[in-house]
Amino acid sequence: MVSQVQRHPLAAQTAQLLLTRIRDGEWPLGHRLPGETTLAAQLGVGRSTLREAIRELAGKGVLDSRQGAGVFVTALDVAEDWDTVLRRTTIASVIEARIAIEAEAAALAATRRTPPICARSAAPWPPAASKASRYPITWTPTWRFTAR
Repeated sequence: MVSQVQRHPLAAQTAQLLLTRIRDGEWPLGHRLPGETTLAAQLGVGRSTLREAIRELAGKGVLDSRQGAGVFVTALDVAEDWDTVLRRTTIASVIEARIAIEAEAAALAATRRTPPICARSAAPWPPAASKASRYPITWTPTWRFTAR
């Protein structure tokens, strides 16, 4: 199979270049970036391309554009979103992580229970349906807190 050359939008390339310069420490956290005209000339792109790149990095939480004040660095790297993380993993590892987290959460809930919480848990839920209901709600609890 022959690989094809991929074209990357100029704004995406500009955003990547800005991110590299931020990571390299050219602009520290909280620092204001140079003006739009100056920065566009430094990068060799138009102002609209630069604006689009800044919007992209602002959407990722790296930059903050404040009208009349300029563009400021708010993070030194892009935090990965869950979509990206989940695309790189397998369903088995997601299930393993859920089992570990949910088991620990259940254990903590059981050890931190209080009498008011237990009383609420023993109350019938959902509340009894009104007599006018055509389909009465029935519910049978299938679990109880147990003392260890």
